[in-house]
Amino acid sequence: MATGFLSKTGERLVLCFGLAALLGPLAVAVPFCDAANVEAVAGQGETVKETAAAPSRIPLRTIGRVDIDLGRTVISTDGPVAKLRYFALENPQRLVVDIYDAQPSFADRQFLLNDGFSILRVGGDSGKTRFVFDAGESNLPSYSVAKTGQGVLVSWSSAPGTAPAGTAPAGTAPAETAPAYRPSPVSAMGAPVSIEAMDFMVREGKSLFTVTLSRPAELVPLDRMGKIVRFGVKNAHLAQRFRRSFDSSSFPSAVRIITPYTVVRGSSEEVRFAAEMKEVVPMDLTLSGNTLVFSVDNGSYGDRNGAPEDIEIKAVPLPASKEQPAPARRAIEMAEGGYGRESGDGATSLAAALESGKSRGRYTGTRVSLVFDDADIRKIFQLLGEVSNLNLVLGEEVKGSISLRLIDVPWDQAFDLVLEMKELGKLQDGNIVRILPRRKISEMDEARLMATRTKEKLENLITVAIPVSYAPLESLEKPVKDRLSDRGRYNLDKGNKQLIIIDVPSSVDAIRELIRMIDTPVRQVMIEARIVEVRSTFSRDLGLKWNISNLSNSTGSSVGLGGSLLIPPASVFNSSVYGMGSLFTYSGLDNTIIDMRLAAAETSGNARIISKPRVVTLNGEEATIAQGTSIAYQTISDEGTKTEFVDANLELKVTPTINPDNSVIMKIEATNNQPSTQAPDLATAPSIDKKEAKTTVLVNDGETTVIGGIFVDAESFSTSGVPVLMNIPLLGHLFKSTNKSYERNELLVFITPKILE
Repeated sequence: MATGFLSKTGERLVLCFGLAALLGPLAVAVPFCDAANVEAVAGQGETVKETAAAPSRIPLRTIGRVDIDLGRTVISTDGPVAKLRYFALENPQRLVVDIYDAQPSFADRQFLLNDGFSILRVGGDSGKTRFVFDAGESNLPSYSVAKTGQGVLVSWSSAPGTAPAGTAPAGTAPAETAPAYRPSPVSAMGAPVSIEAMDFMVREGKSLFTVTLSRPAELVPLDRMGKIVRFGVKNAHLAQRFRRSFDSSSFPSAVRIITPYTVVRGSSEEVRFAAEMKEVVPMDLTLSGNTLVFSVDNGSYGDRNGAPEDIEIKAVPLPASKEQPAPARRAIEMAEGGYGRESGDGATSLAAALESGKSRGRYTGTRVSLVFDDADIRKIFQLLGEVSNLNLVLGEEVKGSISLRLIDVPWDQAFDLVLEMKELGKLQDGNIVRILPRRKISEMDEARLMATRTKEKLENLITVAIPVSYAPLESLEKPVKDRLSDRGRYNLDKGNKQLIIIDVPSSVDAIRELIRMIDTPVRQVMIEARIVEVRSTFSRDLGLKWNISNLSNSTGSSVGLGGSLLIPPASVFNSSVYGMGSLFTYSGLDNTIIDMRLAAAETSGNARIISKPRVVTLNGEEATIAQGTSIAYQTISDEGTKTEFVDANLELKVTPTINPDNSVIMKIEATNNQPSTQAPDLATAPSIDKKEAKTTVLVNDGETTVIGGIFVDAESFSTSGVPVLMNIPLLGHLFKSTNKSYERNELLVFITPKILE
């Protein structure tokens, strides 16, 4: 038994069966069974218009497509339509067109209309297909329905009560049923119109795509095919810089993407735009002066904040407790501030943060929480793109799902983590980040390298001379060789101090940049040195001194008798040697006075500065200063007598190296060579006493270092006294004295480097 329902409207009973019985009670106009299988129902006195019935057993036709233009709709079939019915309904106002013995092959069931009708709805049942045209305003526009050779043409005019121009009688194919589109008063065959600017914006619940033209032009009206809407400008030219897509999938817009392209029509060119919609919504195309405006009602997308479908984006406070969220929960927690809301050039710094954060081992992006279970990885990247304000381009190979739970982590760390897990990489070009598999990035790098090498093989060689001002030419040979191509070569022009490079332009530019970096003024260091010789001399005299004087002799002549007494010295004095002790006077030997003194004294030497040289040298270069004499001596050989020389110099060699922190490493060699005190033989080379110190030290600019520890010791012993008497055993000590001396010399070198700016 068939399922149906009974409805009463005024004095009329309406019985609905099949699909109408299921949809009718939910429809806007319930009494009229506004479904796809109502037969012979008139709306409030409107007569049902039916074409002539075709013979029985008509083959089932296929409705291939629906073409929508301004003021008309063409329903295309694979053959002539046998039976056609159409009628108007009210509450709300609509036009119903039934095509019998035909089934649609397309999946779309709603199409946007214009200029009188708003939406076309399609329904199907066994044996027929129903097309319902909903009026855009309170009244139906003037319309006409006619069969064509391969389908049905429905045309209308926005002015109610007047038939559209060129309407043919029912059952015949009209020559031109739709009103012609009224272009702007510009000749289509004139100079092409230029596209000067394109822009996309969302404002007051509408998406506006604007195209600025060089002058008014004739438009190509809206043409909808499913979720694809096409429109354009006739006799127009699209510059290369505008051949890019406008991706608005992340905007709170019903438009997913708009792509411009060109179409050649005979000798003229048209600029077309293909807009992919997220859902069926009202739209409009207008030309205001020189500006084309494609306006779309965003509908339910106006409140989604540009979120991807079936993904919830919600700003929530940072979690204060350790409560675990449900696995199915999808949320983004955004902390205040940070990178999340920067705009303009900030997007470039955000992309740079991806590399800097990873290289430093820390991340500074806005903290987010991501909890997903088997989520599409492309939508994960869309979410991260919204938080970071990055422009992301995903390759077609980026696909798959991922499950993750990240709580309060920087977005750039989460970004790198997702890339690692899916073996993906990123390429940055300005403020755009491309995401591709690492394998493909490697292939792209290899292809780019091969292309570069191939280009180098085909490029013409050029010859340039690069002057060098400061660096030695020999020091540039190795770095220049490393940057030459396989065909490149170079020469050193030492006379003019320049490099002659013969290579491809790219290698020449690289070498020129390298020399610019290396060829810089060399820093200089002034070395101040003080060479000091410290002498330590000690002498001691012990013994007795006799003095006999004749007091009667006014001249005070005296005769001294030397002697020695082995007793310890009484004290030590820092003066030249003088006698100190008891004075004994004996009388009885006429006027002779005998004086006996105990001699005990010490002497010490002092230090003296041998030299105080100053020298300025380049960084890394050795500086030498020397002062002394050349000693001549003769040599005898078969060739005769020769005079040769040996140097006895005071010499200082210093090699400074400046570090980046302005400290100085010095390699020091100090020598003090003096002739030996021994008398040389004229036939041999003279002896040279050498005093030398070598070291390497690190000091700061202006600090002083000292080198010492080189000693030369000399010890002497002498005895003096009265001849014969001084040799008497035991008593001889009364007639002699002894002298013992000890000498030590030390070489000290004080060096102070000063960097010259």
